[in-house]
Amino acid sequence: MSKDKVAAYTMETVTAVRNNDIVKVRELYASGKNLECCNRFGETIFHFACRRGFTEIVEFFMTTANVAHRVVCNSGRTPMHDACWTGTPNFECIRQVLQSTPDLLLISDKRGFSPLAYVPRDTLGEWSTFLEESRDILVPKILR
Repeated sequence: MSKDKVAAYTMETVTAVRNNDIVKVRELYASGKNLECCNRFGETIFHFACRRGFTEIVEFFMTTANVAHRVVCNSGRTPMHDACWTGTPNFECIRQVLQSTPDLLLISDKRGFSPLAYVPRDTLGEWSTFLEESRDILVPKILR
């Protein structure tokens, strides 16, 4: 992680994402703010948006701002790890990420766990249905 990315991780940017304020996020982008920012542990605001299931922000990051989403924090977790970790999965948000980068499901963190290892037990049925219905997008693109 670069010093520039850590320096760009400002309260203004974090608060906009934390509040799911797409209008503010768009304003920050339009003003030239670096949205490829991370905290000192390498966790990006893309990780955060995926963990919270902020579909509109995730889509904006991926399609308009071109924020890198094939990133890992110091623990080796990808944004997909964070999307899987949540107790209330937002499958629309997860689908957006997987349509672009299905390989993220196959990347293990430093503990050796793939994103699906973090899925809470009480959501396994929902995940099973989602994965079955999403078979068409689950073919790796880069790891082939």
